[in-house]
Amino acid sequence: MYAGRKVSRREFVRATSLLVAAAAGEKTGLSLALSDPLSAAAPLAEFGYGSVALFSELHEAQLTQTLAVLMGLSEDSLLKPFREMAGRAAPGEDIGGWYQYLPDYDYRTGDAGLAPGSTFGQWISALSRGYAATGSREMR
Repeated sequence: MYAGRKVSRREFVRATSLLVAAAAGEKTGLSLALSDPLSAAAPLAEFGYGSVALFSELHEAQLTQTLAVLMGLSEDSLLKPFREMAGRAAPGEDIGGWYQYLPDYDYRTGDAGLAPGSTFGQWISALSRGYAATGSREMR
């Protein structure tokens, strides 16, 4: 298996750990996987956001508030830095902070960095997860 090539420390530890677990003969998930990979079903399985129920009033309130913030974001404000960088009309309020676009900004001056529109993907991802959790047509 390793003839003719160097073995990394990680590979060595992994291989010897598997051998020790198999030799111990304990019916752990690891030894089951070694003896019969098909019989060792994954102990965890992925589930959708919509499969989760919150029974805590505090957590439900936090989810509701978070989704309200997401739904309250102005599309024009989110798209503003992209439109400005493209030289197009950019309606909407400037979100400010790192999100804003400053055409005269020079990253070499040592000032704090800017990344116009950098969190746009995170907002879209959060909206997608919110939709997956609630099934809200409006959020979709």
